[in-house]
Amino acid sequence: MTQEILPNTSLSVSDLTDLGYSKPALTDVLADLTMAGLLERWRRGNRDYYTLSQMDALLGFVGGPLPAVAPNWALRFRIAASLLASEAQTHAKKEIVQAVAISKELERLHATLDRAGIKPPPHARKWSDVGIWAAESLLDAQSQHESFWRHRKAHSS
Repeated sequence: MTQEILPNTSLSVSDLTDLGYSKPALTDVLADLTMAGLLERWRRGNRDYYTLSQMDALLGFVGGPLPAVAPNWALRFRIAASLLASEAQTHAKKEIVQAVAISKELERLHATLDRAGIKPPPHARKWSDVGIWAAESLLDAQSQHESFWRHRKAHSS
């Protein structure tokens, strides 16, 4: 999702598919949020559009402010799965072989990491280093969420 979600923005299910979920799954969640009163639904042609109706209630539900751009979880999970598969193939091999495998795998994932907006680890030579980097870069959405808002607050003045 590349656009900032503002309180008056209306989005369709198709606008949200780059989050990595199927249209039926998104439709179910949006229907639940509409039923809870957090979203309003309206129809144009054959598409339903959703608008945030209660920002305060949504913020209470998710525990804080929402980031302007949602991470592409499908890409992040693909990266993690690829790294885990590569680690499984080389974990019993010598460290130098592991280091070469890490380097090759990160090079192979370069375009995917770039699309996800993730910088590769600077000097990963062991799978444990890659694991720490992956936990921080791929899966720790809370710290990314907090750092986004700290950065935005610091640069909005």
